[in-house]
Amino acid sequence: MKIHLIYNPVSGKKNNSTIIQQIVKCAKKHNVELVTYQSQSPKDIGELTKKLTSSNTPTNLMVMGGDGSAHDALNGIVNFEKTNLYILPGGSGNDFFRELGWNTKDSLVDVFEKLITKARIKKVDYFLLNNKYRCLNEISFGMSADILYCRAKMKHFKPQTQYTIAMFKKGLFYTNYEFDLFYPETKKYDKIIGPFLTFGNGQYSGGGLKTAPRSKIDDGLITVSAIKKFPRICILPILLSVKRGTIDRSKHHLCRHVKEVNVVIKKGVVSSDGVLFEKLKKLNIKVMPKKLNLAVLN
Repeated sequence: MKIHLIYNPVSGKKNNSTIIQQIVKCAKKHNVELVTYQSQSPKDIGELTKKLTSSNTPTNLMVMGGDGSAHDALNGIVNFEKTNLYILPGGSGNDFFRELGWNTKDSLVDVFEKLITKARIKKVDYFLLNNKYRCLNEISFGMSADILYCRAKMKHFKPQTQYTIAMFKKGLFYTNYEFDLFYPETKKYDKIIGPFLTFGNGQYSGGGLKTAPRSKIDDGLITVSAIKKFPRICILPILLSVKRGTIDRSKHHLCRHVKEVNVVIKKGVVSSDGVLFEKLKKLNIKVMPKKLNLAVLN
């Protein structure tokens, strides 16, 4: 077995050079031919992925980083039929990793060993944004995107501290946004005013918030999950329900399952797999069903 491993040397809070050495030893132990590539930027990950997956040769591609690194790799894949994608959770949020049946407390070396000995390849969905960008986990607006935007400005704090401060600041002092949604398949509309809107392939976003608890990565659908405007006195119960994955039980929650959606937002940033887009105001989102070969444990 041969694996091409692209790793982000500055993702998360770990000593990645030491971890890579341990992973190389683990690969040798299991007779795996491991070729490593160190990225210097998100563009590097996409370019390396494009180069490695351009041929008709079967390729096992492993990406070590956070959701953003997985996003960059997905956007670089050329030959989907011949590419198997493995994700090592080396970031600070690792939201999509939670979908794949792994223990989030495992070390990266333990996860690597399970990936090469126990994982199976499963065909899963991804989203296509404006016929240009691919999305693996979620596309978010409002509170969860604001948390990531706020966190991005706190580079001098540790990653988990960044999330805690950002969640407190943008959670308790949230903004209500206006969203116009149109579903081409049914010709129906939703006009939503509220602090939160997610289009989920996976269930998690914003560093562990279960924002789309009814999502499945292989159902061929986009899960529209929104929190509508509510009395501000209810903010703490709402935040707790998002954290616990029970927001879908709230009378303030709206859920749809669709194959395509057009979105217009008046203001705010867009998050796609933790990658921020500040200028997108009109979006078309389509599901690409079971197009990606992904290594999973469950």
